[in-house]
Amino acid sequence: MNFPLARSEDTEQQQKAALQSFYRVAGNSCALLTDSIATSCAITHVSTNVNVTNRGSHGLQLMLSGDIRMQVTFKPSISGGSNMPSVQKP
Repeated sequence: MNFPLARSEDTEQQQKAALQSFYRVAGNSCALLTDSIATSCAITHVSTNVNVTNRGSHGLQLMLSGDIRMQVTFKPSISGGSNMPSVQKP
């Protein structure tokens, strides 16, 4: 995630807002999975890395990367369960 930094605003507050944005994404990740392909989901680990780079005339940019690890149980149709067509052996 990239965020331009306004020199006129508090850098710490801008970093906090960027982290909150990432954590909202992390927090909604399990809901997205259970709405589509999973029967259960739990976040097991979240880590973030924040870097600020000076882009010269384009100003400062905050770059946030992160890792979200989850324990997911997939719906049977996704994991090859009973909803998948059976293969007959000769």
